[in-house]
Amino acid sequence: LTGAALRCVLLSGRRRLRRLSAAACPLVCDSAFASLPAGGGRLRRVNLSGTRVTAAGLRDLCRFAGRHLRSLTATHLAELRPLFDCLAEISEATSVGEDERATEPIAMDRQADSAQPKPQSGGSSYHSCASESASSLADSDVADDSEADNFEDAKDDEDQLIDCADEAEDEYSDEEDSGSDDEEPDAEQGLAELDLAFCTAWSSARESLLQLCALRGRCLRSLSLASSDGLTEADLAAVCSLCPGLVWLDLRCCRLQLAGIAEPLCRLVELRGLDLSELLLTEPVNLVFLGQLNQLHSLHLDGWEELADEQAGQLFASLMRLTRLRCLSLNWCPRLTPQACRAIGSELLELRHFACRCNLADGTDLEAVISGCRKLESVDLSFIKGSRLVTDRLMFSVAANLQQLVKLDVSFNPFVTDRGVSSVLAACPSLQEADFSGLKQITSRPFLPIIHDLPSWRRTLALLRLRLAERAARWRRRASVAAACGGAGGERSPDGNSSYVGNDNDDSDDDGESSGGDEDFEELELPRRSRVFAPALRILRLLVSDLINEDCMREIVAVCRGSLVVYGYSADPLEPRWVTIHPGRQRVLESALLSADV
Repeated sequence: LTGAALRCVLLSGRRRLRRLSAAACPLVCDSAFASLPAGGGRLRRVNLSGTRVTAAGLRDLCRFAGRHLRSLTATHLAELRPLFDCLAEISEATSVGEDERATEPIAMDRQADSAQPKPQSGGSSYHSCASESASSLADSDVADDSEADNFEDAKDDEDQLIDCADEAEDEYSDEEDSGSDDEEPDAEQGLAELDLAFCTAWSSARESLLQLCALRGRCLRSLSLASSDGLTEADLAAVCSLCPGLVWLDLRCCRLQLAGIAEPLCRLVELRGLDLSELLLTEPVNLVFLGQLNQLHSLHLDGWEELADEQAGQLFASLMRLTRLRCLSLNWCPRLTPQACRAIGSELLELRHFACRCNLADGTDLEAVISGCRKLESVDLSFIKGSRLVTDRLMFSVAANLQQLVKLDVSFNPFVTDRGVSSVLAACPSLQEADFSGLKQITSRPFLPIIHDLPSWRRTLALLRLRLAERAARWRRRASVAAACGGAGGERSPDGNSSYVGNDNDDSDDDGESSGGDEDFEELELPRRSRVFAPALRILRLLVSDLINEDCMREIVAVCRGSLVVYGYSADPLEPRWVTIHPGRQRVLESALLSADV
């Protein structure tokens, strides 16, 4: 995508375009948004991460979107002040417009009261109405004659007016926007989501950010400042005080001391999601404050490997108080003790997503989490490094308890075998994504039941192979007869060695009797995907799995007809491989499903 093409899209669909995502488009730069009409667009969500757009280009785009902009994602910015100044300007104009709209109903009510006629005294109004009714009744006879004569003309004029009104309404709807129903007039207008990850200019844009938060901080709901160099604890405290309505806050990889941000975080009473991954933990901090955030639904604490044993105990004790948690990520964290696993399984009953990648937890202890949190939809248990590793026993627990499982990652746990994989695929009908990479003991056998009625399809393949072998034998026999007779007018055989007599569709033997033709296969059906075994599986990863037969997996992909994507040993998606048969040509049928090791 080039900047010129993006500019054409913005100008042509400015009244209808609501979302713009040009992420990872390196050819998009500031020229795509230069000289755009201010307030001419209705963009609500913009994502320009991974582009060459700077703060100046974002300023032009924000002015183009105006008060309609709700979400902005722009990463790796080296300058932030022009962007913040523009957002503050738009927010100030929006707030002024809201104040004017709030005063309009009062002024209209006063104007209506002043324009309303005062009631007349006594019974004069009654007498005037009576006289008007009498005069209308007196003139009704004359009016009936004229109305009967002009009725057809009035009807035609009325039809013309209706047609003109319909055309005007269509033009108005096309000009304004047919999708204007999704506007939210009752909701507060202004920027609600701001993602400025990997930005390095906070020292020069600090005042502009605080000005923006002071103007429209109460409307801001989501703020991402991940990997932002120069952001200090004082800046975050000011942002939290000016934006009390934050629902999601992302502070991963920031150079912030956890001890300096504990108090500001506790003031965000509406906070539902918090990402504190890979923060600085050099200073001692009391992690009991995490227990005060009992309104949290999502908590990410990845990379807290440097916690002392005492702090790890405080961490897990605080987690037990977060009974509303639905997403808990503890990747690269301290060792999950048996007590912590049992507490998670008994207290965090609303958990939907649980990640424990590269943890020192034992596989047997994780069974308490699986058996207790039965509402889990996403589980990440890859690279478990405990003394008792993940085995088929944990997989059996997953199959028995997690009926709503959608995503499972147990990659690089070398003691998981075919039995564990097969049990999960058979018992979890909602599973859509599975990662079995690096499992050195699994083969292709657990995935064969994805083909419906596999034994019948194998018998069909064996019969097809036999028929092709019979045809090849007849061709060779005919070639030998033709060679013995001189082979003057014979045709070349498919192998190119000799000629044969007859056509490709002739299936009769030398004595004239038919040995069976294509009518033997008229009732055969192509294989289809099973509706019982892993019916919802869409993505399957089998990277660095040595015993997987990729030819067999290619045939499974072909049977699924695009509903399943399998990533093979080298992380590339496997291409489908059908069993093709060309009647009349000498070809031996080859299928991985007929091999002895499958």
